[in-house]
Amino acid sequence: MINPISNTNLHSGISAQFEAARMSQEQNSFEAALNNAQNDLQSLDDVQLRKATKEFEAFFLNMMFREMRSTVGNEHSFLPQSNAERVFQEMLDEEKARAATAAGGIGLADMMFRQIRGSMPIPPSNI
Repeated sequence: MINPISNTNLHSGISAQFEAARMSQEQNSFEAALNNAQNDLQSLDDVQLRKATKEFEAFFLNMMFREMRSTVGNEHSFLPQSNAERVFQEMLDEEKARAATAAGGIGLADMMFRQIRGSMPIPPSNI
C-alpha cells in the first residue's frame, strides 16, 4: 500500500527550503557588501561607511529579532501559522530592524563607524 504524502510534511519541507534560500540570499548579499567595502577601503568616504555600518546594524537586529521570535512557541495560537503569515512576520521584523537603526539603533553602527574610520587613512582634501 502506498502511503499518502502528508500535507504537514510537505508544508514543513517547503518552509525549510524557503527559509534556507532566504538566509543564503541574505548572507550572500551581506558578504558581497562586506567584500566590496573591504576592496574599496582606501576610497571609502564617510557617507558610504556610515551606510554600510547602518546596514550591518539592521542585519544584526533582524537576526536578533528572528532568534527571539523562535524562542516563543505558538502553542497559544488557535490556528497554526500559515506560510504567508510567517513570511509577513519576517518582513515586518526586517522593517522594524531598519526603522530601529534609522532611529539611532543600539549604537552598534556608530561604534563600528568610529572604529573603522579611526583605522582608515584620512583622504587628502581637495582644497
